[in-house]
Amino acid sequence: MKSAPLWLDAGALAGIEFPAGETVDADVAVVGGGLTGLSAAYHLAAARPGARVALLEADNLGGGASGRNTGMLGPGVGQSLPALAQRLGREPAAALYRSTLEAVSDVRSLCGREGIACDLQMTGQLLRARSRGDRRRLARQAALMAELELPFDGNILFEDLEALDLKVTADPRAIRDTYRQVVQEFVADMRKKCHDNSVDYQLISTATPLDRALASYLSWRE
Repeated sequence: MKSAPLWLDAGALAGIEFPAGETVDADVAVVGGGLTGLSAAYHLAAARPGARVALLEADNLGGGASGRNTGMLGPGVGQSLPALAQRLGREPAAALYRSTLEAVSDVRSLCGREGIACDLQMTGQLLRARSRGDRRRLARQAALMAELELPFDGNILFEDLEALDLKVTADPRAIRDTYRQVVQEFVADMRKKCHDNSVDYQLISTATPLDRALASYLSWRE
């Protein structure tokens, strides 16, 4: 079993090992070969064609969190937009969000310009509510995005079924069986993909607290 990311198989991120004691002359040295360091070195070299840029990494390039992410590309800052606006102000929050939209566009252009075969697909982003609290949160975000003239495709809000004079009839057993079938098919597909690519994994119930699940996984890895 291997634990290295699949996208490192091609060796595209292989660096050059310098013998102990050797020195390298460079105009700029970038420390750290994660996404930030790689991006800084690339754009610096592109902007200054004659510059000698050295990228220094103690481990493998992309060996940390940068090489173990989900591979999804999307806009947005870590916390919610309303919280960010409350913390920094509406205009700075809007500027930050617009910069993430530009980042997505830049990555798309970079893949095309450098011929990077990463199967990039611009499928859009869907935010959905799973509870009443989520609905309220997304409603606030949609309203703020509209006020700040930030782009989004649409906002669909569903009223609480409990508040409507509707008679909804459903068979809980049929719904549960359908859901179980979908989950089982998904798990079977993931098992096959992990097996085919020699990826080690452990199934952990979502009902298990995070600390216990992590401890169980680490114990299993040992």
